[in-house]
Amino acid sequence: MNNITPFRRRDTGPGQNGAGLLSERLAAAAAHHDAGRLQEAESLYRDILTQNPTCAPARHRLGVLAFQSGQAVAALKLIDSAVLLEPENPVFHMSLGAMLRSQNRLDEAEVACRKSIELDPNSPDAHNNLGNVLKEVEDQEGALTAYETVLFLQPDHVMASLNLAALYREKGDTGLAFDVLGGIEAQVGGTAEFRNEMGLTHLRAFRPDEAALLFKAALMVDPKNASYLNNLGLALRSQGKLKEALAAYNLAIDLQPGYGEVRWNRSAVHLMLGDWQAGLADWHYRRVHSEFRERAFPQPLWTGRKLRRGRLLVHAEQGVGDEVLYASMLSLVLRQTPDVLLEVDARLVPLMARSFPMVEVVAKSEPLHPACLAEDIGGRLPLPDLVGLVGATGPAMRCSGGYLTADPERVLDYQAWLREIGPGPYTGISWRSGAGRTGERKSVPLTEWAPLFTGEERTYVNLQYGETEKSIAEAEDQFGIKIHTVPDLDRFDDLDGLAALIQALDVTVTSSNVTANLAGALGGDVRALFAPPELWYWGHEGRSVPFFPNLMAYRKDQTDGWENVMRQVAADLSGGPF
Repeated sequence: MNNITPFRRRDTGPGQNGAGLLSERLAAAAAHHDAGRLQEAESLYRDILTQNPTCAPARHRLGVLAFQSGQAVAALKLIDSAVLLEPENPVFHMSLGAMLRSQNRLDEAEVACRKSIELDPNSPDAHNNLGNVLKEVEDQEGALTAYETVLFLQPDHVMASLNLAALYREKGDTGLAFDVLGGIEAQVGGTAEFRNEMGLTHLRAFRPDEAALLFKAALMVDPKNASYLNNLGLALRSQGKLKEALAAYNLAIDLQPGYGEVRWNRSAVHLMLGDWQAGLADWHYRRVHSEFRERAFPQPLWTGRKLRRGRLLVHAEQGVGDEVLYASMLSLVLRQTPDVLLEVDARLVPLMARSFPMVEVVAKSEPLHPACLAEDIGGRLPLPDLVGLVGATGPAMRCSGGYLTADPERVLDYQAWLREIGPGPYTGISWRSGAGRTGERKSVPLTEWAPLFTGEERTYVNLQYGETEKSIAEAEDQFGIKIHTVPDLDRFDDLDGLAALIQALDVTVTSSNVTANLAGALGGDVRALFAPPELWYWGHEGRSVPFFPNLMAYRKDQTDGWENVMRQVAADLSGGPF
């Protein structure tokens, strides 16, 4: 939660340099300010400073007013000057920290917040502001300590409670978040801020129905809050109500046209609905999303025109599965700029180098691989920006499946191994996603695979990365089957070997994870299991997906389990490949 609480104790006093003005005019200005009469307050603050330019409290208050009016640069200048005039005033340092945080100058903000605490260790607001800064620099434990300190000093500090709940939510501990919110519900349960945070916590716990109701309740209190409309859009998308989500996003953009995060969310929904023209119009707004992290490349972004000199660097930005998917559009770049350096996850280098022999491929690393800093690199293109090249018709007309080539010798080796372990059809299975907060929802426990395992006899092969022994043993005992694991294949690090194994199989059945992308890119028979809300590139309805013509989608309903989905998979596979 963004909060600046500078109006404490010495804030309206005359200050070390303001004795001649004392309190009447300054108190009158503060009263106007606190009542929201900003024009009257500003006029009085400026009159005071005309008579006494060194009145630190007036400078401080005028700076806060400027910040509230959207004049961040002027606000920082005024509050900085107040700090210079009264360097021992903790409130001024606290406000300075909040201003610096608003401009993303987080190191300086932390220094100012800590100085405020040094001067007044018992200020709840100072600890709260420090927590906000530490949260943004991803020091979750430091932020947790700061918020807990606030609540020790002032147990009814609502803002700190909301901040603490948000921190627990972001860490994935929704139970603790609900506990904190429950402790203040009687006090502030009717406020928009509380309803919004409670809605976000329900959304993180994947209760989109409850979340949507809470966001609507928050909007009843604050109907022109673009952030609440954005959150409502997220909840509606999770409910599968994509057109209603678009309506919420459009209202938010009408209120705040430059709100980049909501424009990106709208873009994703347009693409899920197959409206590529509308979706691509806002695709670039992903760069202002709160979760976006720009990597430190020195080259300018490619404009799409022929480079005047040198090569084009196409580089990684997101996870390995996304790198595999976006590579489906690499041919669109090569038609325009054939001299390309491709940077991908180190595990993909052999596979990409074999699949795109005309391209130099290097491993993603920090610091950057020396080839990515070569003087002949004339521009760069993040892999996700390849999406912008597919045009209004989408990828179906511009991209084809089977663009990755597995190691042919290893494919032969795995085919021989498969013949040794049993008869076909050879069916690879992957059931779990390790994707942070969405992994559990996207995973399909082997206990849910009964319709497939008890149907037509097959030889099952383990494609799942990570620890699988316990899950496999339980499934084998429950269903009386055998799930084979290739000895000495690291299914997480050796993606080239995993690709060869997938290529040797008759069919791959997988949840929404890296295996789905890899199998789709290899061009074989893929049956993918999706839970709402899907990733944008899996589409929204029907059996097909935009980027992989060889992948058949099986989509679970919002409230159902996996039984119906797995029953359909088993029935379809008994009829042979599609």
